[in-house]
Amino acid sequence: MNLVKIQTKIDEFISSNNSDVLSSAEYVIYTANLLFGLAIPILAVDDKHHIVDPKDYYSVESAHMKDPDNPYLALLVVGHNLISVASSFQDV
Repeated sequence: MNLVKIQTKIDEFISSNNSDVLSSAEYVIYTANLLFGLAIPILAVDDKHHIVDPKDYYSVESAHMKDPDNPYLALLVVGHNLISVASSFQDV
C-alpha cells in the first residue's frame, strides 16, 4: 500500500473541493460511487457473481450472504448503505 500515493489523491480531492464544495450528502454519494467503480468491473467478469445486479441492493445482499468473504460484494453493500445514509443529511 502506497500511503504517499493515497495522500496525494486526498490532497487533489481537497484542492478540487475548495472551489466547488460538496455537501455532506454529495460527498457520501461520491464515496459510494467510488466503491461501486471498484467493485462492479471485477464482479462483471467473475463467473460466480456476474449475474448479481449491482444496482439492486437485495441482489447484492443475497449474494453477499452466500459469499461473505468476497470483498467486492462487501464494497457494494457498503456503497448501498452509504447511499441510504446520504438521504439523512440536512445540508444543501
